[in-house]
Amino acid sequence: MGPFIKGCTITIEITVDEDITNWNIKAKFYDASNNSLVLATTGAGGSDDEIEKTTNHKFLLKVPYGTTQKWEDKATLEIKIDTGIEVGGKAEVLPGYKGTIELQDTELDWDID
Repeated sequence: MGPFIKGCTITIEITVDEDITNWNIKAKFYDASNNSLVLATTGAGGSDDEIEKTTNHKFLLKVPYGTTQKWEDKATLEIKIDTGIEVGGKAEVLPGYKGTIELQDTELDWDID
């Protein structure tokens, strides 16, 4: 995913085939230098400012401005989902995604010769 500009607000829209109405979602961004950020939905200890469900099939991950300013050029994103269903007396928590996020140091240079 990306590239995204280091330090800028990052918003990533995720679309799934399942109904996410009862889901609690957590996401973790981290890089090789141990920089990290955990985001969560309201029901998972976070807020709509972190992960916002926009429809029954879409949600937004929101990385605040300034967070990734000193991060490496590649970071990992992991998403875990508590489906709201109990299996064997425990909450069903599924891995939702794991992948690489590209970050770059500067915005586009608008000076055109």
